[in-house]
Amino acid sequence: MLHKSVNVTTRFLEYQNGYNELEIEPIYYENSVLYLDAESGQRVFFEDQNLIRDRDNGSTVVITALQREFSQSGTGRVTLELYPTDGGTSLPDGEVNVTLPTRLSEGYWRGELDDGDADENDTVRNFSYNNRAGTVNQVLFNVTSEELEFNTVGINNEPDGDDSVSDMGARGGPPGGGPAADQVRYVPNTGSAARAGPESRIDLDIENTEEPTVTITDIKIESKQGKLASIRESRGGTGAGQHEIFIASSTPGIYEGSGSLSPGNDPGQNGYILGTKQGLTQNGQLGSFERAQITLLEFRNSGGNIKDADGKELTVTLYFEDGSDLIFSFTPPGY
Repeated sequence: MLHKSVNVTTRFLEYQNGYNELEIEPIYYENSVLYLDAESGQRVFFEDQNLIRDRDNGSTVVITALQREFSQSGTGRVTLELYPTDGGTSLPDGEVNVTLPTRLSEGYWRGELDDGDADENDTVRNFSYNNRAGTVNQVLFNVTSEELEFNTVGINNEPDGDDSVSDMGARGGPPGGGPAADQVRYVPNTGSAARAGPESRIDLDIENTEEPTVTITDIKIESKQGKLASIRESRGGTGAGQHEIFIASSTPGIYEGSGSLSPGNDPGQNGYILGTKQGLTQNGQLGSFERAQITLLEFRNSGGNIKDADGKELTVTLYFEDGSDLIFSFTPPGY
């Protein structure tokens, strides 16, 4: 949670294995870290912290607070959907004091966040650790609001309105520079429109304005209007109408929530959660001076119901193979 003028609740995620023939300790997710908590006390880390992200203009601290309860037992596959906040409180300007709850040791966090040198140019400053006997420990540090991206997400539903924060910090700045980002542009008023009704979709155009081919590897789509929470289709197939995100470039860029690009192999249970950065299932290549249409299909609210996206402002971030990123916003009219 944050301490300055905003307190935000968050929680850990625990997956408890219950196999008859195998005894496996629980797996936890907290503050971007995924690890197995062995009974011996030795933890196995599947994913180390990803709180500090490199940007073209420096490093940024990215914090996502999980809200709402979720508990389910049984056999079979369980899908967890995370819904970003729609609106919410913004963080104060200037320096922010951050306090994160943790089950991990001081040694882990100090090794990840504290380089031992007190440098005013460090993104994370004044690191400390509060070992609280009998309860959850705390990691404490300072960061400027310009170097902080913070958002609350709800587990299988929208976050609590009175306890949610949506403050993207550095994302409000100019697009990330770099060879690829500098030569690709969003093309306004050339297909940027939304189709309403049963097939709620948005089409928009991008263009490579120079000779080198560029490769798009990741994408992030954000909206604070209309309670748009996810993009999910269930057709399966290979074209623009069979994937959540389809970039119709010479080598198509595709995000498929099912993880499979095989025709007819889409259960329609997974999708893209707005506000999250996701790697494309298939990277897209935009050739020299090539223009391509991006199709987003179908927009839904937190309950999974199809929502019209026309007239709703969207912010799209394209991430390229060279590490640069392009950010643009637009409001698509109806067809």
